[in-house]
Amino acid sequence: MNTSLLLSIYEKNTVEELNCCFESIKKQSNIPNEIILIIDGPIKELLLIDIEKWSKILPIKIFRLNENMGLAYALNYGIKLCSNDWVFRMDIDDVCVKDRFSKQIDKINA
Repeated sequence: MNTSLLLSIYEKNTVEELNCCFESIKKQSNIPNEIILIIDGPIKELLLIDIEKWSKILPIKIFRLNENMGLAYALNYGIKLCSNDWVFRMDIDDVCVKDRFSKQIDKINA
């Protein structure tokens, strides 16, 4: 089953949050086929550097909004960019257990 993961990041998120989030995704037993990351307005340069680093490790597709539009707008924008029928959602400050996506796919298939 092909899946997408939708995330949004904005200026108040930290490098630590981003790295913990992406590290937990990297450890998944079933990584989504694409990760749609919406950059909601200007963010710190350090965040951009780490996003680029992670985009070489995970299937991240980066999209930018020129100004901060808020989470709801960013997610509505991002959902249209997801190419799979099933879209998982997480916040950039979330950390998931190693089998989160596998468990969700099992539930969907059941």
